[in-house]
Amino acid sequence: MDRNSEPHAGMLDLSFGEQGKAFPDTGETVNGVNVTPANHVLLAGRRANDYMIIRLQSNGRTDPSFGQNGIVTGKFQKGFVSIGLSASMTNDGRILLAGRYSKPGDISGSPALARHHQDGSLDTSFGDQGTLVIRYPIKPYETDARSTQTDGQSATVGMDKTLLLPDGKILVVSTHNFDYSTIVGVLARLNPDGSFDESFNDGKGFTVVKYQNNSTQLSTLLQQPDGKIIVAGFTVVAVDEWGLVARINADGTLDTHFGESGFFLTRGPAEKRRIFALASQSNGSIIAAGDLGTGVSALRCLLLGLTASGTFDPLFNKGQPLITQEDEHQLGSQWLSVATQPDSKIVVQGNTAGLQESDVILRRYSALGEPDLDFGDQTGQVRTEVGDYIDMGRSMTLDGTRIVVAGSYMKDANNFDFRPFALRYLA
Repeated sequence: MDRNSEPHAGMLDLSFGEQGKAFPDTGETVNGVNVTPANHVLLAGRRANDYMIIRLQSNGRTDPSFGQNGIVTGKFQKGFVSIGLSASMTNDGRILLAGRYSKPGDISGSPALARHHQDGSLDTSFGDQGTLVIRYPIKPYETDARSTQTDGQSATVGMDKTLLLPDGKILVVSTHNFDYSTIVGVLARLNPDGSFDESFNDGKGFTVVKYQNNSTQLSTLLQQPDGKIIVAGFTVVAVDEWGLVARINADGTLDTHFGESGFFLTRGPAEKRRIFALASQSNGSIIAAGDLGTGVSALRCLLLGLTASGTFDPLFNKGQPLITQEDEHQLGSQWLSVATQPDSKIVVQGNTAGLQESDVILRRYSALGEPDLDFGDQTGQVRTEVGDYIDMGRSMTLDGTRIVVAGSYMKDANNFDFRPFALRYLA
């Protein structure tokens, strides 16, 4: 029998949506995906100038018991633009939406949160009647935020990731833009009600992360079993971008025992290396995913294996970065998400960057960085065309024996009309 007709890892789950693809009838874009203990699929994104949460049933159809036919929209503050980036379930079953709030003049916006009940209504006990816009009182390259005098306005901030902790506290990683050339990373820890956790970083509730005096952007984070926090992104040194991983102690201070004085850097001559996603293995090793380019040549996919102490893992790809060209188009490809399975296999998700040929790509590797030839078309890669034009997979999560990817596709090229999608694959 033809292998393609038999269920196998990397195959679309035909019980989900339309032959493995779900298309909620709303717009515009989706940025994050999560699966709840009840097997609902949560999608976070944007509709017009509002944030948006979509809840799908396990079969891929919108859940009529949530909001209006499975969809909730709202604003972090009145007016301007609110964008949802991720949605997570709290221990007591509420939904925490993380996103970004922007107003005219902002470079990248301010990090923002909203908390909703199971039926989609706002939880008014959180933040300011259910929503919260986070503003940090810091000045360029200033680490002692308590001594800062401000006029009550925050520099613009772009938040990328949040993490709900078992005790209900919230980790927020963001990039803080003072202007187009002065950029630092910020890691905050919030109490369950959205207030700053004053036990983090000597009463501040947040810490500034930067490599020397170079602009530093943070994209992602994870927490280790001992409470230490790994953050990652990139730093700009001269004209190059170096991939960066740093470790923060549970008290909010930089762990100088990690890497070189707290930082692991991956660099190359005249190259731009960026890290967008992190995952951990059961042995404490770290997997980082992103892209590599020169600004002239095509983007390539970048995957790194690190030891728990912040050095290249000699067991992963023989201690070297794993750089692949997943598509032959001149614009290349990149990894945006990474996760590890219980058997230590590594799943990465990204996109090709070929404009109308832009598709969602998945690849699975062994713990050693070898392609898993049992995944997909027996090359270790799966490529999925969602629409006829641009397809942008933005986020991935593992759900037991399933892989769920969400993003947006261009439905109408003439009107630049993007719509959300969710894909589910067998793992």
